[in-house]
Amino acid sequence: AKINPRTRALLAGMGVYQEGIAKQQVNSKDVTAHIYEYTTQVGMTIKNDVVSLVPKQ
Repeated sequence: AKINPRTRALLAGMGVYQEGIAKQQVNSKDVTAHIYEYTTQVGMTIKNDVVSLVPKQ
């Protein structure tokens, strides 16, 4: 995939990305972008390449 590994890890941590689901082509046409939408009550902080989940209220 052409996604940055850190971005992929963050999206996977949020539960919006699964390996192998995003396709490079649909109906024999190249895909130019993927849109990920997610609503959550959990925040994430990233410090020194460590991702921490922070509950929100």
